[in-house]
Amino acid sequence: MKTYNIDSFEKFHKIVHKYNGDTIYRGVSKSSFALLPKVGRDHCCSNFNNLGKYKDLTDYEWAILREFRKHALPFLDYTPTKETEWWEWWAIAQHHGLPTRYLDWTKNPLVAAYFAVEDCNKDEDCVVYAVDSTQFYSDIDFVSYQLPLDIDEIFLYMPPHINKRIIAQSGIFTVHNLPEMPLEQLEVPNDKIKKKRGEKYEVDKLVISIAVKHEFKKVLNLYGINKSTIYPGLDGIASYLEWRSLDCN
Repeated sequence: MKTYNIDSFEKFHKIVHKYNGDTIYRGVSKSSFALLPKVGRDHCCSNFNNLGKYKDLTDYEWAILREFRKHALPFLDYTPTKETEWWEWWAIAQHHGLPTRYLDWTKNPLVAAYFAVEDCNKDEDCVVYAVDSTQFYSDIDFVSYQLPLDIDEIFLYMPPHINKRIIAQSGIFTVHNLPEMPLEQLEVPNDKIKKKRGEKYEVDKLVISIAVKHEFKKVLNLYGINKSTIYPGLDGIASYLEWRSLDCN
Protein backbone atom coordinates (compact mmCIF):
# COMPACT_ATOMS: atom_id res chain seq x y z
CA MET A 1 0.00 0.00 0.00
CA LYS A 2 1.38 3.40 -0.99
CA THR A 3 1.03 6.13 1.64
CA TYR A 4 1.07 9.87 0.96
CA ASN A 5 1.22 12.46 3.74
CA ILE A 6 -1.02 15.42 2.96
CA ASP A 7 -0.34 18.75 4.65
CA SER A 8 -2.20 21.04 2.23
CA PHE A 9 -5.14 20.96 -0.15
CA GLU A 10 -2.73 21.75 -2.99
CA LYS A 11 -0.77 18.57 -2.28
CA PHE A 12 -4.00 16.56 -2.17
CA HIS A 13 -5.01 17.96 -5.56
CA LYS A 14 -1.60 17.20 -7.04
CA ILE A 15 -1.76 13.55 -6.00
CA VAL A 16 -5.39 13.05 -7.04
CA HIS A 17 -4.62 14.58 -10.44
CA LYS A 18 -2.60 11.48 -11.37
CA TYR A 19 -5.58 9.13 -11.04
CA ASN A 20 -7.97 8.31 -13.88
CA GLY A 21 -11.72 7.86 -14.24
CA ASP A 22 -11.59 4.27 -12.97
CA THR A 23 -10.41 5.37 -9.53
CA ILE A 24 -12.83 5.29 -6.62
CA TYR A 25 -12.27 6.92 -3.23
CA ARG A 26 -13.25 6.42 0.39
CA GLY A 27 -12.83 9.02 3.11
CA VAL A 28 -12.53 7.96 6.76
CA SER A 29 -12.17 10.15 9.82
CA LYS A 30 -9.26 8.27 11.43
CA SER A 31 -6.09 6.97 9.83
CA SER A 32 -6.26 3.84 11.99
CA PHE A 33 -9.51 2.71 10.33
CA ALA A 34 -8.99 -0.20 7.94
CA LEU A 35 -11.01 -0.87 4.79
CA LEU A 36 -13.51 -3.18 6.45
CA PRO A 37 -17.27 -3.41 5.84
CA LYS A 38 -19.30 -2.74 8.98
CA VAL A 39 -20.29 -6.38 9.52
CA GLY A 40 -16.60 -7.35 9.54
CA ARG A 41 -15.49 -4.82 12.13
CA ASP A 42 -14.59 -5.78 15.67
CA HIS A 43 -17.88 -4.70 17.28
CA CYS A 44 -19.89 -7.07 15.08
CA CYS A 45 -17.35 -9.88 15.02
CA SER A 46 -17.05 -9.87 18.82
CA ASN A 47 -20.74 -9.54 19.68
CA PHE A 48 -22.88 -10.99 16.87
CA ASN A 49 -23.58 -14.22 18.74
CA ASN A 50 -24.06 -12.95 22.27
CA LEU A 51 -27.47 -14.64 22.35
CA GLY A 52 -26.18 -17.88 20.85
CA LYS A 53 -28.58 -17.73 17.87
CA TYR A 54 -26.21 -17.80 14.88
CA LYS A 55 -23.86 -20.38 13.40
CA ASP A 56 -21.39 -17.78 12.15
CA LEU A 57 -21.09 -14.14 11.06
CA THR A 58 -22.70 -14.85 7.67
CA ASP A 59 -25.70 -16.44 9.37
CA TYR A 60 -26.04 -13.31 11.52
CA GLU A 61 -25.80 -10.97 8.53
CA TRP A 62 -28.39 -12.93 6.55
CA ALA A 63 -30.79 -13.04 9.53
CA ILE A 64 -30.71 -9.33 10.30
CA LEU A 65 -31.03 -8.48 6.59
CA ARG A 66 -34.23 -10.54 6.34
CA GLU A 67 -35.52 -8.93 9.53
CA PHE A 68 -34.69 -5.47 8.15
CA ARG A 69 -36.53 -6.27 4.91
CA LYS A 70 -39.63 -7.35 6.82
CA HIS A 71 -39.80 -4.08 8.77
CA ALA A 72 -38.64 -1.75 5.97
CA LEU A 73 -41.17 -2.67 3.26
CA PRO A 74 -43.82 -0.09 4.33
CA PHE A 75 -41.25 2.72 4.13
CA LEU A 76 -39.98 2.10 0.59
CA ASP A 77 -41.16 4.34 -2.24
CA TYR A 78 -40.12 1.77 -4.88
CA THR A 79 -39.99 -2.01 -5.26
CA PRO A 80 -36.56 -3.61 -5.71
CA THR A 81 -36.09 -5.20 -9.12
CA LYS A 82 -36.88 -8.92 -9.03
CA GLU A 83 -33.63 -9.93 -10.74
CA THR A 84 -31.48 -8.02 -8.26
CA GLU A 85 -33.84 -7.92 -5.30
CA TRP A 86 -31.47 -9.09 -2.56
CA TRP A 87 -28.56 -7.05 -3.89
CA GLU A 88 -30.77 -3.98 -3.64
CA TRP A 89 -31.97 -4.89 -0.17
CA TRP A 90 -28.37 -5.13 1.00
CA ALA A 91 -27.71 -1.67 -0.52
CA ILE A 92 -30.78 -0.19 1.19
CA ALA A 93 -29.76 -1.71 4.52
CA GLN A 94 -26.21 -0.41 4.12
CA HIS A 95 -27.54 3.04 3.34
CA HIS A 96 -29.49 3.08 6.60
CA GLY A 97 -26.68 1.78 8.81
CA LEU A 98 -27.31 -1.95 9.13
CA PRO A 99 -24.11 -4.05 9.36
CA THR A 100 -23.49 -5.45 5.88
CA ARG A 101 -20.63 -6.65 3.67
CA TYR A 102 -21.01 -3.53 1.50
CA LEU A 103 -18.40 -0.77 1.69
CA ASP A 104 -19.22 2.75 0.51
CA TRP A 105 -17.02 4.50 -2.07
CA THR A 106 -17.37 7.57 -4.26
CA LYS A 107 -16.17 8.46 -7.73
CA ASN A 108 -15.55 12.02 -6.53
CA PRO A 109 -12.30 12.63 -4.58
CA LEU A 110 -13.69 15.86 -3.12
CA VAL A 111 -16.62 13.98 -1.63
CA ALA A 112 -14.21 11.47 -0.11
CA ALA A 113 -12.14 14.32 1.31
CA TYR A 114 -15.27 15.79 2.88
CA PHE A 115 -16.10 12.50 4.63
CA ALA A 116 -12.52 12.37 5.90
CA VAL A 117 -12.49 15.85 7.44
CA GLU A 118 -16.20 16.23 8.21
CA ASP A 119 -16.04 15.97 11.99
CA CYS A 120 -12.67 17.80 12.21
CA ASN A 121 -11.72 15.69 15.25
CA LYS A 122 -8.37 16.59 16.79
CA ASP A 123 -7.47 13.08 17.94
CA GLU A 124 -6.03 11.60 14.78
CA ASP A 125 -5.13 12.22 11.15
CA CYS A 126 -7.81 11.26 8.62
CA VAL A 127 -7.53 9.38 5.33
CA VAL A 128 -8.74 9.22 1.75
CA TYR A 129 -8.24 5.78 0.24
CA ALA A 130 -7.93 5.51 -3.55
CA VAL A 131 -8.20 2.29 -5.56
CA ASP A 132 -8.45 1.34 -9.22
CA SER A 133 -11.98 -0.06 -9.52
CA THR A 134 -11.01 -2.34 -12.41
CA GLN A 135 -9.41 -4.58 -9.80
CA PHE A 136 -12.93 -5.67 -8.85
CA TYR A 137 -15.44 -7.83 -10.71
CA SER A 138 -18.32 -5.66 -11.99
CA ASP A 139 -20.13 -7.67 -14.68
CA ILE A 140 -22.35 -9.47 -12.18
CA ASP A 141 -24.42 -12.48 -13.26
CA PHE A 142 -27.37 -12.12 -10.88
CA VAL A 143 -28.67 -15.57 -11.82
CA SER A 144 -25.50 -17.24 -10.60
CA TYR A 145 -25.07 -14.80 -7.71
CA GLN A 146 -28.58 -14.25 -6.37
CA LEU A 147 -27.25 -13.16 -2.98
CA PRO A 148 -24.22 -11.04 -2.11
CA LEU A 149 -23.37 -13.94 0.21
CA ASP A 150 -22.68 -16.14 -2.84
CA ILE A 151 -19.67 -14.25 -4.19
CA ASP A 152 -16.12 -15.60 -4.08
CA GLU A 153 -14.24 -12.34 -4.67
CA ILE A 154 -14.81 -8.60 -4.24
CA PHE A 155 -17.53 -7.25 -6.55
CA LEU A 156 -18.20 -3.66 -7.62
CA TYR A 157 -21.91 -2.83 -7.45
CA MET A 158 -24.10 0.13 -8.42
CA PRO A 159 -27.76 -0.42 -7.46
CA PRO A 160 -30.33 0.25 -10.22
CA HIS A 161 -32.54 2.35 -7.92
CA ILE A 162 -30.44 5.36 -6.97
CA ASN A 163 -31.58 7.70 -4.21
CA LYS A 164 -30.74 11.38 -3.96
CA ARG A 165 -27.98 10.89 -1.42
CA ILE A 166 -26.12 8.29 -3.50
CA ILE A 167 -26.36 10.59 -6.53
CA ALA A 168 -25.09 13.58 -4.52
CA GLN A 169 -22.21 11.52 -3.19
CA SER A 170 -21.38 9.85 -6.56
CA GLY A 171 -21.69 6.66 -4.56
CA ILE A 172 -20.77 3.09 -5.45
CA PHE A 173 -20.19 -0.08 -3.39
CA THR A 174 -17.63 -2.81 -3.11
CA VAL A 175 -19.17 -6.08 -1.91
CA HIS A 176 -16.81 -8.26 0.09
CA ASN A 177 -16.71 -12.05 0.15
CA LEU A 178 -14.43 -11.91 3.23
CA PRO A 179 -15.80 -8.94 5.21
CA GLU A 180 -13.59 -9.63 8.23
CA MET A 181 -10.42 -9.10 6.17
CA PRO A 182 -9.22 -5.55 5.34
CA LEU A 183 -9.20 -4.88 1.61
CA GLU A 184 -5.53 -3.91 1.67
CA GLN A 185 -4.60 -7.37 2.99
CA LEU A 186 -6.60 -9.40 0.45
CA GLU A 187 -5.16 -11.12 -2.61
CA VAL A 188 -6.44 -10.66 -6.15
CA PRO A 189 -8.13 -13.96 -7.14
CA ASN A 190 -7.77 -13.59 -10.92
CA ASP A 191 -5.41 -11.97 -13.41
CA LYS A 192 -6.52 -8.33 -13.45
CA ILE A 193 -4.91 -5.01 -14.40
CA LYS A 194 -1.66 -6.83 -15.17
CA LYS A 195 -1.57 -8.35 -11.68
CA LYS A 196 -0.98 -12.01 -11.02
CA ARG A 197 -3.19 -14.23 -8.93
CA GLY A 198 -2.08 -14.00 -5.31
CA GLU A 199 -0.85 -10.41 -5.42
CA LYS A 200 -2.61 -8.00 -3.09
CA TYR A 201 -5.11 -5.39 -4.23
CA GLU A 202 -3.45 -2.04 -4.86
CA VAL A 203 -4.58 0.64 -2.41
CA ASP A 204 -3.27 4.19 -2.01
CA LYS A 205 -3.62 5.87 1.39
CA LEU A 206 -3.71 9.68 1.43
CA VAL A 207 -3.22 10.71 5.07
CA ILE A 208 -4.58 14.19 5.77
CA SER A 209 -2.90 15.85 8.75
CA ILE A 210 -4.92 16.93 11.79
CA ALA A 211 -3.49 20.42 11.32
CA VAL A 212 -5.23 21.01 7.97
CA LYS A 213 -8.63 19.39 8.52
CA HIS A 214 -10.39 22.68 9.23
CA GLU A 215 -8.78 24.37 6.22
CA PHE A 216 -9.73 21.42 3.99
CA LYS A 217 -13.37 21.74 5.03
CA LYS A 218 -13.38 25.45 4.21
CA VAL A 219 -11.78 24.88 0.78
CA LEU A 220 -14.25 22.07 0.00
CA ASN A 221 -17.09 24.45 0.82
CA LEU A 222 -15.73 26.86 -1.81
CA TYR A 223 -16.00 24.00 -4.32
CA GLY A 224 -19.60 23.37 -3.31
CA ILE A 225 -18.86 20.30 -1.19
CA ASN A 226 -20.53 20.69 2.19
CA LYS A 227 -23.20 19.04 4.34
CA SER A 228 -26.09 20.55 2.41
CA THR A 229 -24.85 19.02 -0.87
CA ILE A 230 -23.55 15.74 0.55
CA TYR A 231 -26.76 15.09 2.51
CA PRO A 232 -29.61 16.54 0.38
CA GLY A 233 -32.62 17.53 2.45
CA LEU A 234 -33.55 19.77 5.35
CA ASP A 235 -31.30 18.03 7.88
CA GLY A 236 -28.25 18.61 5.68
CA ILE A 237 -29.18 22.24 5.07
CA ALA A 238 -29.72 22.93 8.78
CA SER A 239 -26.44 21.31 9.78
CA TYR A 240 -24.56 23.16 7.05
CA LEU A 241 -26.00 26.53 8.11
CA GLU A 242 -25.02 25.85 11.73
CA TRP A 243 -21.44 25.05 10.69
CA ARG A 244 -21.19 28.05 8.33
CA SER A 245 -22.48 30.48 10.95
CA LEU A 246 -20.55 29.16 13.96
CA ASP A 247 -17.50 27.15 12.93
CA CYS A 248 -16.49 28.08 9.39
CA ASN A 249 -14.19 30.95 10.31
